[in-house]
Amino acid sequence: RTGRQGTGALFGVRLVPRRNGTLQVPALRVGAEQTSAQVLRVQPVQAAPRGDVFVESQVEHDAVWVQQNVGLVVRLYYATSLVSGELTQEAPDGAALQRIGEDVVGRRRMGNRDYQFVERRFLLVPERSGTLRVPAPRFRGQASPRFFDDFFGTDRALAAEGQPLQLQVRAPPADAPQPWLPLQGLRLRYL
Repeated sequence: RTGRQGTGALFGVRLVPRRNGTLQVPALRVGAEQTSAQVLRVQPVQAAPRGDVFVESQVEHDAVWVQQNVGLVVRLYYATSLVSGELTQEAPDGAALQRIGEDVVGRRRMGNRDYQFVERRFLLVPERSGTLRVPAPRFRGQASPRFFDDFFGTDRALAAEGQPLQLQVRAPPADAPQPWLPLQGLRLRYL
């Protein structure tokens, strides 16, 4: 209609799924208005050739005892300048996960490409026997803008997901002393 003016506001929300599958997004309320709930179908990340960024992880042993400390290393490789980013490793069901030490940074040549890397270490302690599935590590970040990115509106968001790992956790031996504490060595000192 001519002659009528109005005002409005536009709100935007950026969603970053942390897992694949069917996800429910609840209704969002802004003032007296409300959106409708949404259903998202998130596809798994497809394995792709190594690009500007990728994530790898490894455990020091893949067959362990219940309550045995296991080292887990997660490495983020990147061949572009990063402005920001978050590297995450979720704890698996049935195990404790604790980050240990400081991040280690370095460089490595892979194929005909140079990568910088950030290495993060964790201590994984299985709490029950059976198959332990360690979720894939994830990276979400932002690459430094290039010369024409602002002009062309190029999105420099980066995302990478490693592979999930699987360990076989053995139950304590039937004749093991109780309480069970699997160690390679133990020293006590009284002060």
